[in-house]
Amino acid sequence: MTRKKLIILISALVLTSFVTGSLIGWFYFYFKEGAEAEKVNLIPGVPYNGFYNLYFQQADSTVISSIMDILGYWGDKRFDLADIREKFPPKESFSTLDMKSFFEENGYQTERWTSQLPGGEIERIKRFINPEQKIPVIVFQKCSSSQENPASGFRLIIGIFDQDQKVIVHDHYFGNNYEISFQDFEAMFQSNARAILSVWPSDDLAGIIEGPDNEASYPSRLEEMDKIGNLLVTKGATAVRYFQTDNTEEALPLSEEFINDSDFRYFPPAFQVLILSFLANWHLDFEEQPDEAIKIITERVLPLNHDLDKTPEGWFVPLQDRLATPYFVLARAYLRKGERDLAIQNYEEMKKIEINFNQDIYQSMLEQLEKELE
Repeated sequence: MTRKKLIILISALVLTSFVTGSLIGWFYFYFKEGAEAEKVNLIPGVPYNGFYNLYFQQADSTVISSIMDILGYWGDKRFDLADIREKFPPKESFSTLDMKSFFEENGYQTERWTSQLPGGEIERIKRFINPEQKIPVIVFQKCSSSQENPASGFRLIIGIFDQDQKVIVHDHYFGNNYEISFQDFEAMFQSNARAILSVWPSDDLAGIIEGPDNEASYPSRLEEMDKIGNLLVTKGATAVRYFQTDNTEEALPLSEEFINDSDFRYFPPAFQVLILSFLANWHLDFEEQPDEAIKIITERVLPLNHDLDKTPEGWFVPLQDRLATPYFVLARAYLRKGERDLAIQNYEEMKKIEINFNQDIYQSMLEQLEKELE
């Protein structure tokens, strides 16, 4: 081989090695850095609170779930659920201003952004959900993008992905790590209530709170969360609002749709027992239909009212084998029909149940029933 050919061969090998090395390095950088960027756009370690664990703790509120998520993320153990429930009673209405005041009074810094004009929300949120800040953000929105559904509440933003055009949230009704498209997310803001609240610890909380655990991984979403969330926001939340305003004319038909929807079966038996008993009692008191109340309890409720303490995955339910409410409704219904013996029989059955859930409500039901029996 001539000297000239040898030099050309060596040069080619060097160039090939350089190009190959550069490509390998580029691919490594691209995929590694891309993966890291993708990772930090979802804030790790934000705990989830929502309908699934709060309902049976008398804390079914989007305000409470968002506040508990924030406190849990920053490792603030000064407040438990009872404290937050007392400060923000579930049946009352609160704003981002109320939440802002609570956090600031307890050592946090906040930024509240509002606007009457659409647009700019996602860019605003990115100031906090990014690799440097890792600050989850509370927003006030409609519960769904549907124009026909008026229900609204708070949810917590934990991630934004430009490439996929989606926002990741902890949603009170739809569960943890729920994905919403940019288009739907922007449509969920209400024109007169566009509010975003960011919360992070001040220096005064150093040594008082534990700080975030960004190594914690998220649990998988429950398979039924989409079905339950949709049923809750389209029928359940609206029916509750009608009941709270004593609009039974609208509330009862919507509630009937709720319990007869095919997706109602995805709720835990304990929830089904409570809701069906509640509606049976409404038929008794407001529709004067004791036979309908008895039919609901005997055909739909009693077959479910056992082994209720077997907690389904992802749920908090009372550690109680049976609930007393169905027997309370039956006793009252039989009294209305003049069948006193059957009323006393169900009253006695109610008293057999060991109560470790909602004891105050149980005692009130018992006292009411005893007065009616007298």
